[in-house]
Formats: sequence, structure tokens, C-alpha cells
Amino acid sequence: MIGGIAAIVAIAALAVWMSLDASTELPPMPPFDVAARRATLAESTAQARDGAFARVSWGAAAGATAVSLGEAAPVEIPVVDGRAVASIGILADAGGKRPYVMVTVSVFAGERRLFGSTLNKRDAAGSTDAVTISLNAEAVRAAGVGAEPMTVRVEGFDAAGRYPGREHEPGPGTFGEARLVIAEP
Repeated sequence: MIGGIAAIVAIAALAVWMSLDASTELPPMPPFDVAARRATLAESTAQARDGAFARVSWGAAAGATAVSLGEAAPVEIPVVDGRAVASIGILADAGGKRPYVMVTVSVFAGERRLFGSTLNKRDAAGSTDAVTISLNAEAVRAAGVGAEPMTVRVEGFDAAGRYPGREHEPGPGTFGEARLVIAEP
């Protein structure tokens, strides 16, 4: 019986509290400024990308060091404005076609993976015969990578089974690796 009375008192107290709280008006919300929000997001995204370990994009960049996959010796990449930029050519198959729909770019120091990114062919604005990797030299040094070469692995993945009626060889196709050394400025 005491529990029932306590429950009724608690419900009555809650009802009184809610009615008192409902009588106070909240200030109106300011209008949402879409343009200001987009500008803030664009600025924070640009800052995050500049501070990132690496960025990758489709195509060869002007002024980037050209790197061929499978070179035995490491390629030295100079640092300009805090970044080391290399364009890595992607090999075509025997028929001259690039059957991949995605390319992954991974950076390793020995067996330790430092960075990875995936590029989708449908997002390529132009050339798909190369990818450009822009390494943040300070972040590379902070990761403990010194004068030893980093391995950049570029792999392409086929469109096996995506298009009905077309014959595709199943599985991924590996395009190879390149070894890079960031030159001290």
C-alpha cells in the first residue's frame, strides 16, 4: 500500500514539474546558415588533408617525380613545401587495357603499414594511367622513417562478375611496387 501511495505521489510531482517547465518559453533557434557550415567543413577538411600522412589522387601531377613500378633501386623524392610528391604509372594488361575498377595505394616501412587509400575508377576526372601520392614529409619523419626506403604498393582490382554477359578473369591484379626515399631538404 505504501508503495502505491509513493508511486502516486511521484507521478503527481512529475506532472506538476512538467507543467511548470512547459510554461517557460525557450528562446528561438537561430536560422541554420548552410553556406557558413559548408565553408567551415571545407576549411577543416583542407586542414586535415594538409596534415595527413599522405594523399593520393588519379593522374600524374605537374612537377611530381615520375616513378615506375618494379624499379630495383629506390627513387629519391625531393621535399617541396613540406611534401614529397611522386606520380606512379599504372601498367596496362597485355591487350593495352586497364580492367580494374579500383586501385589501392599502400605505403610500408619494412613490414609496417603506414598508410593506405583506395581510388575508384568512376571518381577519376581524367587520366587513369597514373596515381599521384603526396607524402607529408614531417609526418613521415614523425613515423620514424629515416633514410631507408618506403615501399609503395599499387594494386588494381578487376571488375570480375560485375557486368552480366561479359567474360572477366576473376580476382585481383597486382600492378607492383615502387620504393621511395624522401630526400632531406
